[in-house]
Amino acid sequence: ESGERLYLTSKNKRNNPDRLQLKKYSPKLRKHVLFTEVK
Repeated sequence: ESGERLYLTSKNKRNNPDRLQLKKYSPKLRKHVLFTEVK
């Protein structure tokens, strides 16, 4: 978890009721981290 909130995507809540998690590259940390959807 990076603490960053910079990744935005659209998602179908009916198809994916759980939280979205994405392995993304963080420029701040210079490595791949898990971005978790915030509600």
